Amino acid sequence: MKPYSEVLGQCSSPVLALCEDIGTPRALTVAILLRHGEFDELAKLEVHPQTYLNGWRYRDDAIVTNLFRKTEDLPTTFDREAEAVENFWKSERKCLSTNMRLAPLLDGFYGENPMDPNDEGVRRFFDDVRKMVKDILGPLPEFRALEPLYIPPTREGTAAGVGQNKGRNRYVRVSPRPPDVLLEGRFGPGATYADRGRYTTLPDKMSSNPTLTSECWPCLFQWSGTAWASACAASRRDPTFVSGNRFTTVPKDCRKDRGIAVEPSINLYYQLAFGRYLKSRLKRSGIDLKEGQTIHRRMACEASKSRLFATLDLSNASDTVCTNLVKLVLPPTWFEALNMLRSPTTEIVKSHKPSFSRCEGNARVLLEKFSSMGNGFTFELETLIFLSICLVAVRQKHWTDPIPGVDVFVYGDDIIIPTDCAEDVISALRYCGFDLNDKNLLSRVPSVRVVAGIIGVAWTFVRTTLRNYPMNHNTISPLLMAYAIWVVQTLMVILTTIGFCGLGYASWMLYRVISAGLVALNI
Repeated sequence: MKPYSEVLGQCSSPVLALCEDIGTPRALTVAILLRHGEFDELAKLEVHPQTYLNGWRYRDDAIVTNLFRKTEDLPTTFDREAEAVENFWKSERKCLSTNMRLAPLLDGFYGENPMDPNDEGVRRFFDDVRKMVKDILGPLPEFRALEPLYIPPTREGTAAGVGQNKGRNRYVRVSPRPPDVLLEGRFGPGATYADRGRYTTLPDKMSSNPTLTSECWPCLFQWSGTAWASACAASRRDPTFVSGNRFTTVPKDCRKDRGIAVEPSINLYYQLAFGRYLKSRLKRSGIDLKEGQTIHRRMACEASKSRLFATLDLSNASDTVCTNLVKLVLPPTWFEALNMLRSPTTEIVKSHKPSFSRCEGNARVLLEKFSSMGNGFTFELETLIFLSICLVAVRQKHWTDPIPGVDVFVYGDDIIIPTDCAEDVISALRYCGFDLNDKNLLSRVPSVRVVAGIIGVAWTFVRTTLRNYPMNHNTISPLLMAYAIWVVQTLMVILTTIGFCGLGYASWMLYRVISAGLVALNI
């Protein structure tokens, strides 16, 4: 890691010049910390859009605050790996709590235990989410190798639709007929359970011992027909069964690392196949993950101008998709297929174990989450779940069917929804065990602008009324002053009641309040 003097010498001049040009109190704070080499305090700085009334000021402070956040070699004293490990255990505790909360809903779906009458609305909500997921996914694709089709001959010695058999073969071989959808596995660019470090290229993966979990054994039938299996057979390398994946960390920012899981090679091979299929189904529904970043960047810009959309960003979304949630919203056949490919346990090295663990050496943790970062279909699966929850919440709010890619946009844990539906969507996501990232939560930014705009309009109206009121009295009319106070108080009640959402609705209520006051004062 470079000493702070070297880092300071390389970047101090342009950064200090930027802070001087911006000239805000936050820019001054960054400049002072940078001059004195206080990189820990510099990394701790955060900026929250909810505390700003001016979009330009927020933009400037966000630039200087986050300038060093993604600098991995910033000489801070944080134990970044320990932060990632702590986040892993925190996510597991969160998933455990959510699994326990959703368990009665699972019993209700399968008729094992009666539902609590108070949960009837929740059950109906998840029924709608499950129907939405089913409509997006469609039927489960075929998961087998492409085999030639043999048709028995007819009594006349002719196979149906094939031609003359002339009695020489009992069965006639016809051209292969693929099913409607055929899943084909593929390799990813990263490491696997047996391939680590620099040895993660395609030849390395073809040359190492393949690994898989015991739940994934049905995939061996299709895998045996691949060139990968042929290479393993030629060199007498048999697949190795492992209990699950292995926990590791990768750099994230200057304060903490990102925890990921390294999957067994055969599991990952077919996880990527399902991930690609899920991506195609989402694209048919209107969510193009390939162009998702570009679309969300454009929509966030438009939402900032029009105030019609709100953006939500979830914290640790990939690590908090619990097993019961996936079981609750996915069709049974889909859940069984994905559950077959996931890793049920994670290997934690001795230094990463919690203090209450009594086992020696590395430990195996039975996962409460369904899949983690490193799984080949985690990103597509979480996009599907978040999209379905948002669509159902928006439909219940507007009583119309929203269109994915027009009314609702989802790219992983990055969500864009109509502003007036933000509170309902947030409530649904929190019930499902997800936390929102307050630093990137822009669902209330349009609301802050609504507050500023309406208060400005109210103050302008009161000031204009006071100026134009006939001042033929020795003092200002108590009625007019009471009305001015009533306007401000009513505005605050309205904004609090509607949760600061809906610019048009708030403006309409403001118009009604002012109109009623003008009529009462006969102005």
